[in-house]
Amino acid sequence: MNKLPQLHKIVSLTAATLTILAQASCREKGEVHHFRTPKAPQANPPAAPVRPAATSNQSPYSWNLPAGWNAQPASGMRLATIIIPSPSGALNASVTEFGGSLEGNVNRWRGQIGLPPLDESAVLKTLKEVNTGLGKGYIVSLNNPDTPDNALLAAIIPRPTNTSVFIKIPGTSSALESITPAFTRFTESLSPTQN
Repeated sequence: MNKLPQLHKIVSLTAATLTILAQASCREKGEVHHFRTPKAPQANPPAAPVRPAATSNQSPYSWNLPAGWNAQPASGMRLATIIIPSPSGALNASVTEFGGSLEGNVNRWRGQIGLPPLDESAVLKTLKEVNTGLGKGYIVSLNNPDTPDNALLAAIIPRPTNTSVFIKIPGTSSALESITPAFTRFTESLSPTQN
C-alpha cells in the first residue's frame, strides 16, 4: 500500500487547519484580519523606463539655451526648469503653459512681489513686445523698489489654444537685469517642437 497519497493529504489538511487557526487567532485579538503573501521574485524584472535627457524633455516647444544655461527635465506642471548662472547665485526659470489673460497674470505676479494691481491699459504699457517662433509674445520686468531682493522677469506667449506659454524667473533686481538680454534671446527662440 502506497502511503505517499495519504501523507500528502495529511500535510494539506494540517496546513489548511493551521491557516484557519491563525486567522481565527488574529480576529480574536483584533489584529490582522487578512494578509497577502508576497509573489515570488521574477527571474528578470523589467527595466525601468529611461527618460532621454533633452533640452526640452519632450516638451511641445523647443528653444535655444544661452551659454551656461541648463534645462532640467519636466516635472509636475512645468514643461522645464531652466537653471541660469548669475553672479548672485543660480536662478530658476519655470516654463509652463496655462490659461488666463495678460492683465490677470501680470497682476498676479505683481501681487507676489508686493506691487498693487494695474488696469488693462496700464499693464499693456509695462510689456515689451517680442517676436518668437510661436508668434508675438511679451516680456515684463517687475521690480518692487521697497524690496529689491524680490523681483520678477517673465515672458508670456499667447497660444491659439487660449493658453499661454509662461517663462518666469524670480530673483533680485540686479541679477535679473544682468540676464535680461539673454532672456530676451531665449524667449525669441521658442518654437514648436518638430516631430
